Amino acid sequence: MTSQTTAVTPILSRAGILPPLPGNVGQTFALQKAVAAFRIMDAELDITCFDGPAGTGKTTACAYAAAESRRTWRYCILPLRANPKDLTAKVYEAVFQRSARGTERQMTNMLVDRLCEGGIGLIADEVHHVGLAGAQQLRYLWDQAARQSAPFPMLLVGCDVRRELEKADEVRSRVARWVSFDVITDLEDVQAIAAAQHPRLAATKPEVIERMNERVARRSIRTWHQIGKHIAYLPSTDPSGKKATGLTAEDVRALRSLLGEEAA
Repeated sequence: MTSQTTAVTPILSRAGILPPLPGNVGQTFALQKAVAAFRIMDAELDITCFDGPAGTGKTTACAYAAAESRRTWRYCILPLRANPKDLTAKVYEAVFQRSARGTERQMTNMLVDRLCEGGIGLIADEVHHVGLAGAQQLRYLWDQAARQSAPFPMLLVGCDVRRELEKADEVRSRVARWVSFDVITDLEDVQAIAAAQHPRLAATKPEVIERMNERVARRSIRTWHQIGKHIAYLPSTDPSGKKATGLTAEDVRALRSLLGEEAA
C-alpha cells in the first residue's frame, strides 16, 4: 500500500495577535483620544491613524482599545521596505493566521473576500516601514471591500504617517481621523503614567517624578513601563508589597544605572 502525503498549510499560532497589554496603563489624554477614535472607527467601518514617535504609547493604545471591542482584531507589523507581495503576505498571515501562499493577486482576492465577510478589523503597525506605496496597497484593500458595500475598520499606526501621506491625497483623504502621539510633557499625564506603573511611584513626590521623566524616562511611556518593572528589584522595595514608600535619591540613581542613563 502506498501512502500519500497531503500538503498542509502551517498554522501560525501567534500571527495576527496584538502585543500583550501592560498590566498598568496610565490614563493619559492621548490614550483617551485614541480610545474615542478607535470606537468611532469600529462603528463606522472606516480608517483611523495613530501617528507619533516610537515609545509614545501607540501600540499600547491599540491593545487597550481593541480589548474593549467586541470585534476580532488582526494585528501585523509591516516589514521594512517590503515589496508588494511581501506586504500582502504579511497581512494575509495576520488575517488568516497561516503561512502565506499563492500569488499576490490570489492573496489579495482572498483577503478582500474574508474582510468583506465582516467580524474582523485590521491593525497595520509600522506603516512608515512601507512608505507611500505600502499605504496605497492597504488603501486598495479597504477600497475593494467598500466597493462591495462591505467596508471594514482599519487602523494605521506609525511615525510621520501624516507627512508621508500628504504626498498622495487619494490615500490621505481615506483616513477619517487622526490621533497624534508625542513624548510626554504634560505633568498630569506624567503623574498618571508613573502612578500606574508601581505603588512606590504613586507615593513619590511630584517634583521627583517630573525630574525622572526628563532624566530617566526621557519622556517615553515605554521607558516608564521599564522603570515600573525594575522598582520591584530595588533593595529598598518591600518584597511583601505592604508598604509603598516614595523613591529616594539613591533609588533614582540605581534606576538610571540599570537603564543605562547614569552618564546622561
